[in-house]
Amino acid sequence: MDRLAFDILLFVAAFTGMEAFAWFTHKYVMHGFLWVWHRSHHTPRTGMFELNDLFAVVFAAAHPSRLTQDDLTCRTLPRSENPS
Repeated sequence: MDRLAFDILLFVAAFTGMEAFAWFTHKYVMHGFLWVWHRSHHTPRTGMFELNDLFAVVFAAAHPSRLTQDDLTCRTLPRSENPS
């Protein structure tokens, strides 16, 4: 039962943290210094894509690069003598 409570707490914490980060990013980045890109989301679309779609490309590109960084870091760190 302790494991289930921990998993639920971890899920709620991750969800809350991600929502807070999304709110912060939208308010201070998209409506802040990157308004040039995001403005197209608030105007009628002309064409198949809008400049705001670049956010998806940038955020999607960040994920594999972070995974690669983690993979390279794990390969260079010494293994623990006491696995748990």
